[in-house]
Amino acid sequence: MHCRDALVADHHFVVQCLRCMGNMVPPIMAPTGGGTRVRFLRRFFPDHPYGVASSDSPYLRPGLPPSSPVWCSLARPR
Repeated sequence: MHCRDALVADHHFVVQCLRCMGNMVPPIMAPTGGGTRVRFLRRFFPDHPYGVASSDSPYLRPGLPPSSPVWCSLARPR
């Protein structure tokens, strides 16, 4: 929580995924119709290339995409 709070205070947004399941593969279900279980992660990095300002994130206005796990949340800068 300390790192998240420091980043938010420094005007960054943070995607935080808390699952409290130890060191195991997260319970992400494969999407219906095919595809990868980690679609959310594979989409996050192209959506946020190096050098893009936090204020330009496509996740700030609508929030996290529907492909994100339910145990993930977005912490926005104040």
